[in-house]
Amino acid sequence: MPPGLTSPSALSVVIPCFNESAFIGGLLDDLSRQSHLPGQVIVVDSQSSDGTAEVAASYSSSLPSMVVPAPRGVAHARNAGAAAAAFDWLLFLDADVRLPPRFLEDLVNDVRLRGASLATTNFRASGSSVRDKVAVWIGLQYCRAFARSRHPVVGGFCVLCSREIFSSVGGFDPRVHMGEDLDFASRAMDAGARFAFVAQTSLFYNLRRYRKEGFLRLASKNLAYEVFRRARGFDVVESPFTYTFDGHSGDR
Repeated sequence: MPPGLTSPSALSVVIPCFNESAFIGGLLDDLSRQSHLPGQVIVVDSQSSDGTAEVAASYSSSLPSMVVPAPRGVAHARNAGAAAAAFDWLLFLDADVRLPPRFLEDLVNDVRLRGASLATTNFRASGSSVRDKVAVWIGLQYCRAFARSRHPVVGGFCVLCSREIFSSVGGFDPRVHMGEDLDFASRAMDAGARFAFVAQTSLFYNLRRYRKEGFLRLASKNLAYEVFRRARGFDVVESPFTYTFDGHSGDR
């Protein structure tokens, strides 16, 4: 196991962004109020046109943060953030999640105690509607069902991994246009990662993609993709599925 996962100060947090000015401030506020600050926060701006980079840069006095540019596409953005990381542990977060004050501390403590090199965490709905809570509960049960499998369901909204594992699989694959997070986790497990699903803490997950595309439509698409990738032996580079959300159409 790579050395150094002793506290959140050993983490480089990577946040891929495309036109996230309405959300990135909330996450950076949460990171600045953690019981233990991360060692580094890297906001990766994928050619935003709404001032995302300027919002992120305004937090440089309250966080050890930096803004780096990247080509369009979330895999490119995560890889660019990892390339700029100064620490041996990488935490990838989506720009629209929200964190309780002890999130980083509890996440790191659990991962360290379990000797994991790849992890994700419990999540709750950021909205208060019954529909949001039911949708997130279903998604959470799905993640838990595969938590002990060779191919766990690891959503890109929260991926913790060692730099050693990240480098061994070449990071996120930009050729995968949907489910690049699941593909990364599968390749990491094949490379010897030890996975942990952390139930001791939760982040708040934003369901805006479901509201935009429709709950049933997107859930059905995700289910069809899961059947496809398992039928293909988890080789999803050549896939008929694409992901469309804001600027990440076809190249997420």
